[in-house]
Amino acid sequence: MLVLVPMVAACGSPDVSRSRVEAAFGTTFGNLYATGRPGVTPSSTGASATCDRGGATIADEGAGDDWACLVSWVDPVGRLQQAAYGVQVRPDGCWKADAEAAAAAAGVPRAFDGCTGAA
Repeated sequence: MLVLVPMVAACGSPDVSRSRVEAAFGTTFGNLYATGRPGVTPSSTGASATCDRGGATIADEGAGDDWACLVSWVDPVGRLQQAAYGVQVRPDGCWKADAEAAAAAAGVPRAFDGCTGAA
């Protein structure tokens, strides 16, 4: 029975990793950006994210309020755009993002949330 307890506990722990946060963030942003914009689809935005947790001294994994993501996408006239977000990631793999003021002025989602699919 001692062997099963750690295995069961591990099954309930989400894999909060950089790759999962980046994939979920880019997809969610693309879906939100395309909403209400005629002729724009999530795939046409090419939205992708590069995320980091706490700088070079902290591993890019696990829950915390010290994640940051830079999202890149193509706007409706074909220009590459970027916006920076502070991200709080919970232990269940879900997160909440809040944009810098400049991003909100550019007509992108100011704040949004999602999950990595790890839960």
